[in-house]
Amino acid sequence: PTPTCACGHDYEDPVHFFLSCPLYTDIRSNMYFYTKGFDIKSILYGNPNYTLEINTSLLNSVHTFINLSGRFALKN
Repeated sequence: PTPTCACGHDYEDPVHFFLSCPLYTDIRSNMYFYTKGFDIKSILYGNPNYTLEINTSLLNSVHTFINLSGRFALKN
């Protein structure tokens, strides 16, 4: 409902969520996309210059991160 992140950052965008939000430091620290230093465009869209194996690992890492963060979980 607002652009503010729960951590207090003024604007929660993909760069903030995937690469810098302090709420997810612990889970981010061992994610493939983070430890290998991928840029935000590759994180969001993959990269046609990478092998299928790298893109698959990247996608799996992003999905795992999203699930572990609980950020987009439906609330009852």
